[in-house]
Parts: sequence; structure tokens; C-alpha cells
Amino acid sequence: MTKSNTVTTKVNETETKKKGWRIKEYYVDPKAFSAAQEELKKAPNQVQIMMKCFAEKFNKVELAAQGRVMCETAISEYGLKTVIEPNVLFAYYRRKMEEYGLKLK
Repeated sequence: MTKSNTVTTKVNETETKKKGWRIKEYYVDPKAFSAAQEELKKAPNQVQIMMKCFAEKFNKVELAAQGRVMCETAISEYGLKTVIEPNVLFAYYRRKMEEYGLKLK
């Protein structure tokens, strides 16, 4: 019985680690964002819209939010068009956006 409890605990810990990006909060570093403007022009349109939104709305550590919330803001206030759910969209482009100034709180 102890073995099955240990296995279950390990699986739950692994699942939590996999989903960890969902509960983390992000913001955009204004200096890094400004420095990456030329590179950002080459990025996909969705990334450009999201980064513009994030740089204006989430530009301080105190304003950091979850990726899902950030993408929902870009969709509702900045006209981002997508059929993908906000949390999936953020997860898909997160690494790319980190190159343009997205930072973990």
C-alpha cells in the first residue's frame, strides 16, 4: 500500500510541475522590450499584438499576471484574433515572447 501511495504522490508532483507555467505570473521588462523592437517586427502578428498589449498593461513586477489573463486582455482590448484558448496561446508563444522582454515574476 505504501508503494502505491508513493507512486501517486510522484505522479501528482510531476503533473503540478508540468502545469506550473499556468499559475506563474509574468510581466514585460520595458528596457528589454525597447531593445527588441527590431527583432519583434519579424515575429508573427499575434506575438506583436500580445507584446504590445503586455508592454502597456503589464510593464511592472507589481502588475504581473497569469498568461491566460494577459492573453484575454490582448483579445478583448487589443483586437487579437484567435480561435485558440488564451492559456494555450500563451503557452505556445511564451518562449518566443521571452526573447522580447517577457519575464517571470
